[in-house]
Amino acid sequence: MSRKEWKKEGYFYYDKIRPFHCYHCNQNFADWKNFSEHYRYVKKRIEEQIMASIDPGYSEAYKKKAIQDRMKENKELKLLQKSYEENKKKRPFVCNMCGKNFRSKIGLRDHLKRIHGIDIDQLRKEMENKKNEEGSENAGQ
Repeated sequence: MSRKEWKKEGYFYYDKIRPFHCYHCNQNFADWKNFSEHYRYVKKRIEEQIMASIDPGYSEAYKKKAIQDRMKENKELKLLQKSYEENKKKRPFVCNMCGKNFRSKIGLRDHLKRIHGIDIDQLRKEMENKKNEEGSENAGQ
């Protein structure tokens, strides 16, 4: 596919995709990095809540065992873990030229630039300029 065909088809759809879903808080994320940061933050918060609920007078060995047991039983943590496991396998960003899958938009963008010689950022700027020119022409009429 040539650059012109690429622009004509408008292959910038991946800008709006948010395929990484968190079952715990029902949010969607645009790429794996954002989801994994969210996962670590929420998991830490849940662990802190569990640790705060354990009486500080118990021995360290008992605390560790109690934390592990409560974390296994915690429904919020199970939902979060389910989200992580499902999203870990996803590679939703597909190269339309060769069919290779990527976990992030950045990975796809770099692949297009390195392998196919297509600079998405440059194409996006050209398309925006073209839209702006068309808009100014329509406004002048």
